[in-house]
This record gives sequence, C-alpha cells and structure tokens, in this order.
Amino acid sequence: KQLNNVVPGTKAKIVVYELNANSHDWERTMSNAYSIMEAMKHSEMMPCMSSANCLQVDRQNDNDWNQGLLFMNNHSVWYQGAGLFDMLMEKVWLGQRYDFNEEIVDDFFNAVVMTEDGKISIALLNRKDEAEVIEIDLPVLAGKTCEYRKTVMAYDKAAVNTADKPEFVKIPEAETCTSEGKITFSMPANSIITIAI
Repeated sequence: KQLNNVVPGTKAKIVVYELNANSHDWERTMSNAYSIMEAMKHSEMMPCMSSANCLQVDRQNDNDWNQGLLFMNNHSVWYQGAGLFDMLMEKVWLGQRYDFNEEIVDDFFNAVVMTEDGKISIALLNRKDEAEVIEIDLPVLAGKTCEYRKTVMAYDKAAVNTADKPEFVKIPEAETCTSEGKITFSMPANSIITIAI
C-alpha cells in the first residue's frame, strides 16, 4: 500500500534478499518462517524473500553474522533449520493464495493457505512455548471426508545441526491423515506444520 501511495499505479516489486540473523538455531528458523509466510500473503508485491547467505563454513562467522542455510566443512555439507524450512515449503508450494480469517495471526502464530488445480496446502507456525489446538474449517471441506498429508517439525528454540549431528533438525516423513469436514489437531510448541490436501 505504501509503495502505491508514493508512486500511484506502480508495477514495481519489492524483493528481500537478506533475512539477517545472528544465529542459525530453530528460533531463527521460526523467525524466517514468519517473515516468509507474511511475504507469501503479498506475493503480488513481494515475489521473493530469502536469507542473506546460502553457505557458511562451520565454526566461521560465529560473530553475530550466522547467516548460513547450508553449513560445510572439509568433509561434509549439512542443512540448518532455515534451509530445511525452504525445502519444506517447496514441497507444498501452490501458485495462488487463499484468503482466510487473519484474526488468528499474531506475533506467535502465522498461517498461509495456498491453492491450485483443486489442491490445497497450508503452512502453520506456532512460536509459543506451549501446544495450541488448531481447527481448520475451509468451506471446500464442508461435509466431505478428506485425506491429507501432515508434516510436523518441532524443536527446542536452541536446536541446531552440527558436523557431529547433521540431521538433529530434519524434515520428518509426512503422516497421512483423514478428517470429516474440519481438520483438528494439536500443534506442538515451537513448531512448523505443513498440510497438503
């Protein structure tokens, strides 16, 4: 809105190439997720948002400039949570945003709903230190039995992947679930969940 106020009728886009952070832990992953999900809701104006660096050499840049999505040393390469979040979103990405009740979005919780060719996917974020019961009631699900795949990532805020434990934080296998009309489940503390219907 503000860009159109400054330059009415502009076709300019805003691209964010640096989600900066001073850590590469799960807290940083959730912060990235919140920002990217907000940008997705305004994708006609913000078509791209990413972290500052893809690569980071292990035990380097540990000086309040920990930006890496992908860490490496002389022997191996591994993802951090923020890089895994990008991969998780790629699995459920659909081209069109679906408007929903935004009242549920606050500093701790965020959601984005996507649709395309009869498919629906949902990404949810719970930054609270406690579980939250979620009920998804989309009009297209009313009175229907639907099968969906749910992927849950939930970790302590300080969780990181290291050379010794490169898959401590990882994308688990999706769980196949069935629901009647509404989708209801408990969302763990500090979690990111994707649902593909």
